[in-house]
Amino acid sequence: MKKMPAAAAALAGAVALPVLATPPAAAAAGTFSLTTGSCEVQFGQLRQLIEYEVTDATPETGLVFVWVVGTQPDSVYNRQVGLVTDANGDASGSAAPPAWAYPLTITAYLDVDGDSLTNPFEDDDDVLIGSQTVDFTCGGQEAVQALVAGGALSAAAGSSLTSTLDRAQDAADEGDPRRAISAYRAFIAQVNALVKAKRLDAFEGQKLVEIAEARIRALGTE
Repeated sequence: MKKMPAAAAALAGAVALPVLATPPAAAAAGTFSLTTGSCEVQFGQLRQLIEYEVTDATPETGLVFVWVVGTQPDSVYNRQVGLVTDANGDASGSAAPPAWAYPLTITAYLDVDGDSLTNPFEDDDDVLIGSQTVDFTCGGQEAVQALVAGGALSAAAGSSLTSTLDRAQDAADEGDPRRAISAYRAFIAQVNALVKAKRLDAFEGQKLVEIAEARIRALGTE
């Protein structure tokens, strides 16, 4: 089972978090879309930017809540954002959840009378706009560069990791999956060594390992 940062685990034991109720089978009140963006480091954690947009919400003036909830069995990531739609029923926003919280379910709903501040869909007038599941999509090189830029990894260690990833990508591009997999395994060994030496946080290292393991699985099926 994937573990979470100690601070998050402590929060789970200390705070009764709201639970995302099952959306009612109601007609959509508009459209909901989102895009995943770049990797970055905030507060010492690797994160990925998510931008979301609500359009044509009906009624045109109302309060839209966007819930971002971790879908892992042990995840305590649960965030709510309120957006006020304009005269056209449009609203937009962004979030940068930590890498350890992914995959995430992002749900937008319209609260017509503004009385569902603690739990969505607790009233009959709460109408689902849309819901999507999002995974962490940053590539290995991008994640390493973000960790270096954010001060979570030294430039020397980042350069070494990037070089190994480049070798893996070159081998894959040349149609040599066996050599590519070998390079990804070397990358995983490097990451584990950095974590063991306390030169990289264990949770950020875990995400880098997951990225490499996903590429290994993909290469094994090509």
